[in-house]
Amino acid sequence: IQNELKGYPCIPIKETLSDRKQICVSRSFSSPINSLEDLNQAIIKYVLIASGKLRRYNQLSSAITVFTNTSIHSKDFFKSEATEKIYIPTSSSKIMLNKSLLLTRKIFKPYKKLIKAGVILHDLQSNKYKQNLIFNEQDIQDELNLENLDSVIDNINTKNGKDTIGWGSSMIEEEWSP
Repeated sequence: IQNELKGYPCIPIKETLSDRKQICVSRSFSSPINSLEDLNQAIIKYVLIASGKLRRYNQLSSAITVFTNTSIHSKDFFKSEATEKIYIPTSSSKIMLNKSLLLTRKIFKPYKKLIKAGVILHDLQSNKYKQNLIFNEQDIQDELNLENLDSVIDNINTKNGKDTIGWGSSMIEEEWSP
């Protein structure tokens, strides 16, 4: 301790960051929502943020969870979540969007005033060692095309500002935004 206080480092400082175990993007809404369309828009926005983080951290995800809930102070408190495994780990926004929209339909319950929703990407791994299906060249080419598309969208948004270009309904102005 005495040497440390004098400015002599005794234990080296690790400068490498450990890989993330999961990525969660969730927000509370400015006002409660009760339609599937609004929940879909929110989940789409959160998936795009989470998949962008995956690519920034050079990681791939093997599972996705979508969740939502009402106020914990309401009489009819409702909380729901659904998870789906992704058999070939990916950071593709398109694949994540397809999975998340299916999960959103599973967790949505009409007439519930939802105040929060989110997305969790699990089972993260480095993108250095990506496992593909050996015998299906079409899937490999499709995956490369999706990676290029995500790269182009990320580059445009980095150069010209957040949400300059995006995916479909993620560009719609929403009233529920926090």
